[in-house]
Amino acid sequence: MYTPGSIDIQNGSVTLTITANGLANCPDVSDAMILTVYPVATASAGIDAEVCEGESFTVNTAMASNYIALQWTTSGNGTLMDAETLFPTYIPAAGETGDVTLTLTAYSNGNCQNASDQMTLSITPAAVAFAGNDAEICEGESYIITDASALNYTQFSWSTNGDGVLLDDNTLTPEYVPAQDETGVVTITLTLEGLGSCDNVSDNMKLTINAAPELYAGIDAITCGTTPVTIEDAYAENYSSFIWSTDGLGTLENTGTFEPVYTPADGESGFVTLTLTVTGNGACSAGEYTDDVFITIREEVTVNAGDDMMSCEFDPVQLDAGIDNAASIFWESSGDGSFDDNTIEDPVYTPGSADINNGQVILAVTGEAYAPCEDVSDVVIITFDRTPLVNAGDDDLICEGDSYTMDAQAEFYTSLLWTTSGDGTFDNPSVPDAVYTPGTQDIELGSVELSLTGESAGSCSNSTDIMTLTIVNSSIAFAGEDAIVCETDNYFIADAYAEQYLSVTWSTSGTGSFDNPSAVNPVYEPSETDLINGAVVLTIEVIPEGNCDPATDNMHLTFQSVPQVFAGIDPEICSSEIYTIVGAGAAEYNSLIWTSTGDGYFDNPEILNPEYVPGTGDIQAGIVELVLTAEGLNGCGSVSDTAVLIIHQSPVIDAGTEIIIDQFTSTDLLVTASGGSGTYSYFWYPEEYVDIPEISNPSTIILEEDILLYVRVTDNITGCQALDSIQILIDPLSTEVVNAIDDYDTTIVNNSVTIEILENDFNPMGDILNAEILCYPSFGEVELNFDQTITYTPDEAYTGNDTLCYVICEAQRPDVCDTAWVYIYVRPGNLEDDLNLYNGFTPNTDGYNDFFYIQGIESYPDNLLILFNRWGDEVNRFENYNNSSVRWEGDNKNGEPLPDGTYFYILEINGYDPIQGWVFKQSSH
Repeated sequence: MYTPGSIDIQNGSVTLTITANGLANCPDVSDAMILTVYPVATASAGIDAEVCEGESFTVNTAMASNYIALQWTTSGNGTLMDAETLFPTYIPAAGETGDVTLTLTAYSNGNCQNASDQMTLSITPAAVAFAGNDAEICEGESYIITDASALNYTQFSWSTNGDGVLLDDNTLTPEYVPAQDETGVVTITLTLEGLGSCDNVSDNMKLTINAAPELYAGIDAITCGTTPVTIEDAYAENYSSFIWSTDGLGTLENTGTFEPVYTPADGESGFVTLTLTVTGNGACSAGEYTDDVFITIREEVTVNAGDDMMSCEFDPVQLDAGIDNAASIFWESSGDGSFDDNTIEDPVYTPGSADINNGQVILAVTGEAYAPCEDVSDVVIITFDRTPLVNAGDDDLICEGDSYTMDAQAEFYTSLLWTTSGDGTFDNPSVPDAVYTPGTQDIELGSVELSLTGESAGSCSNSTDIMTLTIVNSSIAFAGEDAIVCETDNYFIADAYAEQYLSVTWSTSGTGSFDNPSAVNPVYEPSETDLINGAVVLTIEVIPEGNCDPATDNMHLTFQSVPQVFAGIDPEICSSEIYTIVGAGAAEYNSLIWTSTGDGYFDNPEILNPEYVPGTGDIQAGIVELVLTAEGLNGCGSVSDTAVLIIHQSPVIDAGTEIIIDQFTSTDLLVTASGGSGTYSYFWYPEEYVDIPEISNPSTIILEEDILLYVRVTDNITGCQALDSIQILIDPLSTEVVNAIDDYDTTIVNNSVTIEILENDFNPMGDILNAEILCYPSFGEVELNFDQTITYTPDEAYTGNDTLCYVICEAQRPDVCDTAWVYIYVRPGNLEDDLNLYNGFTPNTDGYNDFFYIQGIESYPDNLLILFNRWGDEVNRFENYNNSSVRWEGDNKNGEPLPDGTYFYILEINGYDPIQGWVFKQSSH
């Protein structure tokens, strides 16, 4: 008997050969047969499920493999659709509930045993709700539901869209209590929570609430005398009929409407009641509904303010009025007088100044009625006589030789007359604004009194007012002749004078000061600003008495400036430089000249900023004086200033000739310096190419390409500098480099592993590479073998990841090197503890279970996964499978999707026996 092995089963067939060994010298004889090995069918009907009555169910968790056909059967009364596929749909019969068994049978190839499996489908009965029949009640009544029912539910609840409340809503006989004034149709809903996966169900009943009659007879009213009253805001709702009635003596009209009109009888007053009576509809028609509106009838007001009269100004006036049926009395004036009591019938009125000015006042009295009667008013006119009012104006001043226009005020006169105490004249003495011209006596005395008289009409006496006019003599001012003064001197104004003045004030257009600005002949001290501006205007102001115009005069004072010169700050230069004079300045000069104490020369000694070329004697001496002389204006003399020029010796340097080096190497640099102070500072640049740019002999960094370096040498004492450069070239034969590449390997706990670290490294020159361990593992030991492999031994019982690093260098160019890492996974002895290979995935791009997931494979990067279809054909393979960048999503080697179904795999991991198994691909669900 031959028992097929796992490879036979995986391949689907095996060739069996029989050999007969010949007797004596006869040859052996062989024959072969092919034994086909069919895999045994497997079937899983999926997990049990539940649906609600009336719903269909599609199987979605069934699995099967190695079958030639599928068949589903059921114990239920319903229908199985697509019963020969893996995922059929069961449609229950009408009203079918309870458990139904669905059986999946997978038929095997050949004579292999068929596979069967079952699942239970539970069909839950649907909930049935009845909220009761619709009903009707009257407004203000409650309603108890007595005919509701419920079946197949876990719990129930009542709800309503009304404003009222549901009492006993935890029973099937709740009571609905409407909200106050609630009418119309209210929906009451019974909701059942279904069993299992069944949906909740609801049922409604409609409760109609009839509205009770509503009425309003209107707002109470008030009328005056026999004025009719119309009720405008009465209304009634939900009624069948209405009627109006009254207890008054008047007439009631329009009683068939909600706007009746009541007209009081003559002489009727007090209160009258109008009654609205309404009969309701339907169930609300058993009683009558009434509402009253009350009408108050008032008497009309009569008012007489009395006869018009005349009064002397400011005399009190006794009033005599007649007023009846008034709620209150109120007097008021068109003027500004006052009443002793403006709320009584006959008050006393005292006129105000405005009343007198206006000549009369209108006094009005109002009898304020009780609403809605209208207030009644009457007026009396009081006329006043006036006495003249005159004002000659305020006392004033004029200047000698001026006339004066009077500024008088006069009222309530028949004529005016101006008179004088002096010898002057008026142009028109009968007008308020007469012009007065003083006489000789007025001017000599210095003042005159002017009187204005207003003549009254009737019996009032005349009125007179007097003002005093003062006459002031004119002033004289002279500031002196224009002058020039040296900018270093003060100026005494000796030739100024003033006459006929009260005070004197000097002022300047500049910012200088006077020793006494109130004196006629002060001393003026110019300010720095005056001197900068070169001149000022000095003004004398002579102020007379009164409001006469002051007398002014001015003189021009000019300042002569002395020369100013500055040769600049003391400079320092190096011996190789020409000095351009900067910072020199001069002002207020006629001419300039530069001179030197040395043997150098100026390119143009008569300008402010020439160039100075030091002579050999200047350079040897190291110092020379440069003198700038300015000749002043207008004979103000000359001024000189000196700058001392320091000349330093510049250093002499040499950075050497060009250097040729290998790529990825460095070289030493050296610059020599002499001359100057002998103490130097160095700076190489670009500085990123040297290790220490501030020394004379730095080294370059490791270079990859040609560079040009500059060095600047500075004399530390004088600051003089010198610059040189050096070219560093890369030998073209040295540009090829080695490349070390990271390695990955695994080993079993407590077992060493030998790794050929140089096998994947790159050596373009092809010469010998030397390897050296740079960093050692954290959880084990490493040894570099004579053949430049390494042997890694993990610590006892350690499992997990460990790392080390190494460097490789060319034997002929030991400075051409590169580094790499070695990653080692120390796995437990049993691979099954680390890996979990899932047997199904759904690559439908929904982001869930879209690839063949091998849990833990990341710890075994040295792996190979080979995939086969059910006929043993290889469909895809992956090296270094890691569930992320390298993973199987159900496609073939060309990236094309494979059909859904069962696929077989072999997983090879270095150091382990191969792992075989199957995985089911389902992308259509």
